[in-house]
Amino acid sequence: SEVLRATLCYLKLVKINGFVNLKHFDRYIKLKIIEFNSQVQPLPIPINGSTALLLKGNNLTQLPHISFPGYSVVNVLDVSYNKLTTLGISYLPYDLEYLDVRFNNLHTLSKDVIHYLIKIPFFYQFGNKWRPICEDMNLITIPNPTFSKGHDSIKYLYMANNSIVELPLQLIPKNILIMDLRNNLLSSLDDDVVEFLRNRKNVTLVHLSGNPWECKCGALSFLSFLREHEPLEYERVLEFSNITTGKCPKSCICCEEKSLPDPFVIDCSGRGLKDIPPLPLPLVGLTTLFFNENELEMLPNISHPGIENVARLFLDNNKLTFIEQLPKKLTYLDLSHNNISVLKEDIRNFLVKRIRSSQMMVRLSGNPWSCTCEERDFLKFVKGHGRNIIDSAVMICEESGYPLLEVEESDICPSALIYYASFTASFMMIILGINLLVIFRQPILIWFYEHEICLSMAARQELDLGKKFDAFLSFTHKDENLVEEFVERLENRSHKFRLCFYLRDWLVGESIPECINRSVKDSRRIIILMTNKFLKSTWGRLEFRLALHASEKDRCKRLIVVLYPDVENFDELDSELRAYMVLNTYLARDSPNFWNKLIYSMPHEKLRRQLLHELEEPRL
Repeated sequence: SEVLRATLCYLKLVKINGFVNLKHFDRYIKLKIIEFNSQVQPLPIPINGSTALLLKGNNLTQLPHISFPGYSVVNVLDVSYNKLTTLGISYLPYDLEYLDVRFNNLHTLSKDVIHYLIKIPFFYQFGNKWRPICEDMNLITIPNPTFSKGHDSIKYLYMANNSIVELPLQLIPKNILIMDLRNNLLSSLDDDVVEFLRNRKNVTLVHLSGNPWECKCGALSFLSFLREHEPLEYERVLEFSNITTGKCPKSCICCEEKSLPDPFVIDCSGRGLKDIPPLPLPLVGLTTLFFNENELEMLPNISHPGIENVARLFLDNNKLTFIEQLPKKLTYLDLSHNNISVLKEDIRNFLVKRIRSSQMMVRLSGNPWSCTCEERDFLKFVKGHGRNIIDSAVMICEESGYPLLEVEESDICPSALIYYASFTASFMMIILGINLLVIFRQPILIWFYEHEICLSMAARQELDLGKKFDAFLSFTHKDENLVEEFVERLENRSHKFRLCFYLRDWLVGESIPECINRSVKDSRRIIILMTNKFLKSTWGRLEFRLALHASEKDRCKRLIVVLYPDVENFDELDSELRAYMVLNTYLARDSPNFWNKLIYSMPHEKLRRQLLHELEEPRL
């Protein structure tokens, strides 16, 4: 009706489903917003003033062309959640203040579109599959992504052929897969950037060639990364730096440190190397070699390529045990934290010579230094050159654990007086020991025999092993009561001696002299129980005389005289027997340790049993 049409003239917002011909709305002057839910028809939009066009959540694959009348004046454009694949500059209104292209299928932006978007106050692009290509745009740095919340979603970044001079870590997308930085003006990459790229070693592909990389040692981490990923580019950089004529060793990094007197540096530290590789020569000056934290056990010969040209040598934290020779031009040497215990005299002399001629500086701590009298010259060397041995205050002696500087020569090398006093005391102790052995030889041997210790030394080897009895017990019939204890001690105890005495072993009716003679002959020892009654006995004196003659005939000490306390003198004996008692020792019955002395005087049965056992073993 006419009333309805008149009312529709005041509409400001219309939502339309399906296709529509925008031509029908040219009379609705107040209309500002039209929401479509389908493909926009290529027709002009006759709307005057500030306009917002909301096309969110449709199936749009492209935007209307800028040539459509009325479309060029749109200020707010929302085409999020559609299927757009490109954003061309000819499809964007001239004066946009708000553009929302979230969750489409956009991949790349042309250079003119990027310049256009930078000027838009509000630009939302999250949820796309961006592959920014910024090649040949003469960029000095990657644009700061503060205008975009979708920066971290970028996976492909092409920045080749620009003028980029720096690459901060915060400008690198976290999920980057390909980053092309070829042919820019980068001189190095920060350590945090290198660490980020190392952590994504098998994820992110980086192109770095064609940049004026500097071969400075301050960028050692980057140079190592560059050599690992683009070795040809590293060789080009090294050649361009003009610091050496040769190739850098494969396991090392060569760089330039202009703050050093000799700027050419070869860094082989922390590579697990066991040998120093051939070294290139610098074009100017000498070489600084970092070979710390490796597995080096021995320095190469002085004829090793490049080693003679080394002036500063860092060998700390290796496995060196000795130093045979050193480069002749050294001005700095670090040998700390190795396994070196001594420095040879020729090495010390070389260090002294270099210290005097070039003020050479040395580090030696962390080694098990030997602080013995033989190495006192090394002690003097360290104390005499403390200014040039940087860490001399923390050098420790292996034996004592004391600081080397606190050890005095008198502590490790006793004086001559002390030496001679010690020698004299030792000599006197030896003499005293020998005298004690001589004086107490018998008690010592008795004790050894009793406890079966060193029987070969304490025991005697018997010559009359074939005799029937170990001892003939000679006594007068008036002392028969004394026999019982001898039988108990000698026959029934552990030694099991075989005794012969007339009460048990003589046959009745035989001649007494013949029995005495046979008993003496069949026994290894004759034990005389010399009491006062024995001295007065005719048969006792006869047995004594026969035993004495048998001992003299066998030339062995077979006679054991046990002297009882009741014997006051030997007046009852004839001159021959009296002379024997005066000139020979006897065993007093009341002496301490009597039984042990008597047993030791008996045949040494323990040694005999031991010898018999040794003879029987081979037969078994």
